[in-house]
Amino acid sequence: MHEREIYRSTLKKVMIIVFLSGLLLYSLSIGIGSIFERTADGAAIPAGSTIANIDVGGLEYSEAQQLIQAEVSSWKEKPEIIVDTKHEEEEVRIDRKLFTFKIKDTLEQLHREIEQPWYKFFVRHSAVTLPLHVELNPAFEQLEDIWPKTIDIEKTLLAATEQVKHLNEPIVAAAYIESSQLEMVTIAEASVVINASNSLALPKLVHQLDQFELDEGQAFSLVHALGDSTEFGISADELDRLATAVYTAVLGTNFEIIERHSQGQIPAYAQAGLEATVVINEKDLVFQNSSPFSYTLQFSIEDSQLKVAVIGPEQETTYSYDTKNVQELQPRTIYRYDKNLAANRERVADYGSNGYRVDVYRVTYNNHGKKLNETRMARDYYPPSPRIVMLSTEQSIPQAEDDSFENIDRNDDKDSYYDQNGGRDNYDDEETNPPTKGTNRGGNGDQTGETKKKQDKGSSAGNGEEDDTEEENWDWLKDLDGPIKGH
Repeated sequence: MHEREIYRSTLKKVMIIVFLSGLLLYSLSIGIGSIFERTADGAAIPAGSTIANIDVGGLEYSEAQQLIQAEVSSWKEKPEIIVDTKHEEEEVRIDRKLFTFKIKDTLEQLHREIEQPWYKFFVRHSAVTLPLHVELNPAFEQLEDIWPKTIDIEKTLLAATEQVKHLNEPIVAAAYIESSQLEMVTIAEASVVINASNSLALPKLVHQLDQFELDEGQAFSLVHALGDSTEFGISADELDRLATAVYTAVLGTNFEIIERHSQGQIPAYAQAGLEATVVINEKDLVFQNSSPFSYTLQFSIEDSQLKVAVIGPEQETTYSYDTKNVQELQPRTIYRYDKNLAANRERVADYGSNGYRVDVYRVTYNNHGKKLNETRMARDYYPPSPRIVMLSTEQSIPQAEDDSFENIDRNDDKDSYYDQNGGRDNYDDEETNPPTKGTNRGGNGDQTGETKKKQDKGSSAGNGEEDDTEEENWDWLKDLDGPIKGH
């Protein structure tokens, strides 16, 4: 009896083992079959799967490879990728051939994502989304000779690659190298003559301004930087010389000139259009650092020269200035009576001086010295000083060809004076305002006469093109009270 129970128990265990073994073998056959099905080269990719935004769901791997290759070829045929820089004159492009697409590696990754262990044979395959595998062609190192040295090539290309992996049209912003990692050079400099032996205030101001740090986007106000300069006892002439040196140096940069005023007369130490004036609490010289880097303004006095230099990282574009459309204006003749002159005698009391109109341009060049563009920064007007002729009281006024000279006052007052071009001078316009003494230096050398300080409101000229209408129409002279605006 006992043996029989043992037999039944053993048989029962054997039957259970056989059943479980069969079930296990069946499961293994199903799982292994599923694995082979998923790993075969022609296996279908789960529905909804995408690679670089390309729908490859339901395709075999060979079909997916052909589809992706066609999309990549179409993407490569498009124009070069334009890099967004902080300077319009910096033209930076990326050749699409610099990107190598690893389609096979991408499909292998897709296969690994889809693959499941045998014991999950009952789990349904889910959709997979992947970017393309992309590598940079070693030829990208040649960009060091093409791109501006201030741009971090590797970081910029890596940012572009992240978008290329999805076959997007990249919107790439240039990555710039930190200023501290760049070599500092003199970007622009200017100087004016000063009488250093007679000035104690100007050296103090120069020392105060020296090594002024101008950060990215920061504006510089000369009046604000000077502070309470009155405590130094600086003269108006010294301030004008300082403003002229700063303005001329800034013209050789890409800084945006926000406010600048002309002296209205050409000083002996500067050229027409290349001068400036500041008056505390009235007129200022303001410009802004529109570069992505910091700069240092250096001020010094050497050998009776006030020098201003802009120090910063070397750039691929350089700037200079040029004066154009210079027009020489002849002085008018004014006649006055002098009772002390003998009859029918005359003498020249003042020979007068010529006036000038001039346009000032900023010129941009690339690293090969090729001119890229030019922008008008200012248009300056320097009124001529009239020629004054004294006549005896017995002498008649010379008649102009186109004037009748009515209502001539023939008295002995030497303050009564007449204009050869139109009778008594009432100075109704900017060319006939009563002048003050000054120096007007033009194309024929230095001439001293009576000039009046004026200021001009300038304007920019887009892409360096001349405006023929403005050249012929000088209506802008009717409003000369505002500061010159630069770009």
